[in-house]
Amino acid sequence: MIDVEGRRLRGRVVWVLVPLIIIGLVAAGLWWQPWHKRSVELPQSACWGVLTTDDYRILAGDDGKATAVTAGTIDGPYPQKAPNQQCWLPWSGSRYPMLTVEISPAINNNGARDVTAFAEGGSASPVNFGADGAGWVATGKLSVVELYLTCDYRQASTFPLFAEPYLEVNVSGAVGISSAPQAQIRQAFADIALKLAKAVAHRVPCANQVRLVDQAPKV
Repeated sequence: MIDVEGRRLRGRVVWVLVPLIIIGLVAAGLWWQPWHKRSVELPQSACWGVLTTDDYRILAGDDGKATAVTAGTIDGPYPQKAPNQQCWLPWSGSRYPMLTVEISPAINNNGARDVTAFAEGGSASPVNFGADGAGWVATGKLSVVELYLTCDYRQASTFPLFAEPYLEVNVSGAVGISSAPQAQIRQAFADIALKLAKAVAHRVPCANQVRLVDQAPKV
């Protein structure tokens, strides 16, 4: 005998499943449409208005948002000892910023030990940013670039002993946010350090004529 009821039942199941399959395919298609692609949102400027997106775009991840945060100012004059100034670019979903900059006074221009320790192992190599820009780059678990700017920012009405002869520009960032090779990350840090050093020399300002290279050397 022909199972008429069985055929009817199977037919009903097929007609129920077909619309569900179609809905699923449409939903999957919409999910992969261009407006669902990953996006990156970056601030137009950062670090006291000195940096632009071209400076830190390579430090960003493939999908997320960065915000610009600053503490202090690089606009002088400083009455006595230069204070520590900082800026960050926090990245969404990351515990650490994709870019961290600290500008602070220094008593010498040899930060090899400090920069190596900050990079969690590895080694430090000297970088020549010019006659008034001694630098160090550390290669380890982290990439760190330091630039020591020879800067006479002491004012006539203050005591010289309150001011160190150098300003340190320290540039670093979190690991794992950007997919770019660490060599490119280090180069971006060196470019940022030089750009900020030039801005500091002009805006503090340094009383001496600061001699820096036009372009950051390869690191």
